[in-house]
Amino acid sequence: MKAIEQGSTSEERVMLSVAERVAKSLEDYLKGIKGVEKAVVAGSYRRRQETVGDLDVVVASKKGGEVVENFVEYEDVPKVVSKGKTRTSVVLRCGLQVDLRVVPNESFGAALLYFTGSQPHHVALRDMSLKK
Repeated sequence: MKAIEQGSTSEERVMLSVAERVAKSLEDYLKGIKGVEKAVVAGSYRRRQETVGDLDVVVASKKGGEVVENFVEYEDVPKVVSKGKTRTSVVLRCGLQVDLRVVPNESFGAALLYFTGSQPHHVALRDMSLKK
């Protein structure tokens, strides 16, 4: 509805080179939060697509609520779209949306795979699994 009201029906995307600067700074910030074991920007950014529509960040930590609270206090976050105990979505000053997911360390690999893969990739993995 918001896109229609603004007269735009296409998703805003930014060049990978722009997203890289934002992602690196974001990863560094998240890795500095006490209790964060790992932090990786996933999605189309990790797949090295020419443009990205948003940043999907996967964090390994036992303290999801604390990570989320610290994340929404990041200096480039003027708008919090949604906030829960293990996930949150924000919009950065540059207009890029960031979706954060906090998972236990033992689930990090699976979460990173899930949040990095495209929909066709997920379908192919599911088909392979069903055949086996």
